[in-house]
Amino acid sequence: MAFAPTLKTWLLVLPAVAVLGVAGYRASGHAGSAQATADELPVSSLAAVDAAVPLPVMPEALARRLAAFERGNALPSGLPLDLRADIEDATDLYAYAQRLRVQADDGNHEARWMLSRVYDYCAQYAIDPGGYRLDNNVLAGLGLTAAPAMVQARERVAQRCGGFVPGDKLGSALVLAERRKAAAQGNLAAEASLFAEGEPLQDSPEYRRDLVERVRTSRDPEAFMAIAPGMGVRAAGDRALNGLVAGEQLSELAWRLAACELGLPCGADSVLVNSFCANGGICSQDGTQDFRDFVYDAAVSRQGAGKMKQWIKRLFWFWVALFVAYSAGAVGLLMIDTYEDRYRHLSKVELTTVKTHEDVRRAGASQVAAVYRAQSGMPFASLPAGSTFQVVWPDGSTETMVIIDPSSPNGIRPLANSQIPATAADAR
Repeated sequence: MAFAPTLKTWLLVLPAVAVLGVAGYRASGHAGSAQATADELPVSSLAAVDAAVPLPVMPEALARRLAAFERGNALPSGLPLDLRADIEDATDLYAYAQRLRVQADDGNHEARWMLSRVYDYCAQYAIDPGGYRLDNNVLAGLGLTAAPAMVQARERVAQRCGGFVPGDKLGSALVLAERRKAAAQGNLAAEASLFAEGEPLQDSPEYRRDLVERVRTSRDPEAFMAIAPGMGVRAAGDRALNGLVAGEQLSELAWRLAACELGLPCGADSVLVNSFCANGGICSQDGTQDFRDFVYDAAVSRQGAGKMKQWIKRLFWFWVALFVAYSAGAVGLLMIDTYEDRYRHLSKVELTTVKTHEDVRRAGASQVAAVYRAQSGMPFASLPAGSTFQVVWPDGSTETMVIIDPSSPNGIRPLANSQIPATAADAR
């Protein structure tokens, strides 16, 4: 019988393989990082593996890839009939992404949409795996009530995304590019997400209203969830959406809850709940609470619960003018000074300025917003989608950030031309 290498076998020989330079099997930048790690490994490390000495981070990522290859040999397609299933259950999202990529490159727009979701879910971890884990220690030391749940949620992201490395470049540009391709191929959820992110395929009032109606009549939970961030505060004042469930913070949540009713996984261990907590700092203190119960518990008043349920029902049947029992008064622009102790030691904040690469600034602003929400008694109401805040980086430079989606690590965007260097800010 032919010898079939197991994962344990690969782990035993991995350091020697790395020394020989096999770590460069991909041409996306993994080679340099893996070789640097290999140079530090003594020959005796083969025996050290048996002694349970922890492997370095890069070999761990490579081992995950090798494990994925083993599964791929046993199951050529590697994908369930429902392409959406594994994003909830898979422990190795890198391997899942590789299988999706094959399908996407063959023209499957559903696979490309799910690939963009994996990239978005893993983006903040992949940009700096070491810094991501160090930030968990910082968050745990802040003493926030939500910190333990937030750290646990982030650890789950790290475990599932461990195969990705910085060279994969899982930034906002890659996510947006994949969604544009999927939308151009006819994927409604991808098209809805582009609208919600402020990058619609078209920008006419007729198109916006038609898209919302197509999403509603599709009854596709992915499309409902994808469009939700664009139906909240950011839709206020858009005449194309008059008379629709749009324009208020709670209308965004109505679309999200409708997605749950349509079958999107929304349990306590779902990607949705995990993402809100890990990326947005919006964490339930009850680990068994699903998204629906969490929303009604933390975001909707007892008086407003009945109206919320009516909005959700009407989303399935006909349009409804949105009336609420409160109005948001004009408020000044929130300013967050990241030199405060609770922010400045975060890995994407500590050395960030307005001149830093945009992906790092977005990640840093996302961390800042998450900590701000985590200390709030009303996390859903703090910095919701469509809101803005001014961030003051540790060097004194400032810029304005727009919240796109609190549940996404790419869910914050710098406002164009709002950047003020430290020297100019001091002169003010």
